[in-house]
Amino acid sequence: PQAIITVANYTKETQISKNTQQASFNHGEIFMLQSNWKSQILVIDVQDTEKGRPFGKVQIPLSSLEGKDKVQDLIGLNPGQPSITLTLSASIRFPFANRN
Repeated sequence: PQAIITVANYTKETQISKNTQQASFNHGEIFMLQSNWKSQILVIDVQDTEKGRPFGKVQIPLSSLEGKDKVQDLIGLNPGQPSITLTLSASIRFPFANRN
């Protein structure tokens, strides 16, 4: 399997995990977002690279991450197959925010 991560106009792909039914991507990424970040959506699309078909995808509004980090959240990728899941950790940080 391989995960394709999209936010705004950025797209990143993980390494392909071969010969496993429980892929571990352990992928970290930093995206530089624009002022309209609250209207953007994080999309994680997981593909079955061996069979050439999707496992499923998850869409998370970035605004839902503000002040509410996701830490090892178990998320279903495909409502028709509840056993296909993704464990996700995600957060939003503002490196140049005022610090008092």
